[in-house]
Amino acid sequence: MKRNRKILIVDDEAIIRTCAAHNLRQHGYLPILASNADEARELARLHSPQVILLDLRMPGIDGFELLSEFKCSTATAHIKVFIMSDFQEIGIMEQAFAIGADDYLSKAEHLSTIGADVERKLLRLAEAA
Repeated sequence: MKRNRKILIVDDEAIIRTCAAHNLRQHGYLPILASNADEARELARLHSPQVILLDLRMPGIDGFELLSEFKCSTATAHIKVFIMSDFQEIGIMEQAFAIGADDYLSKAEHLSTIGADVERKLLRLAEAA
């Protein structure tokens, strides 16, 4: 059975979604793009991606609330969620991990290497399991 290579990118900034998707495609992933929480919920249920890359700062429902929804739903609780943000404050990341985030990617540092970074983080999580 071929492993799931779908990655849902949830970010309200089109340029972030586009750049991340381009790099992920270069690493063999199939990016699915959502610009808001409503799209993200629907696409996560429909496609059951391997990973959700989730921005914390979005209009309407923010990433914290959406992360909580993903982790509390039986349809999406199994999906790895990596926070994709530029928040550097320890308290904010501690809150995300307490809710259930599996890892963190800084947009500024990782956007151009996101495919390789996701692969490395998934391998590390698999080894830890």
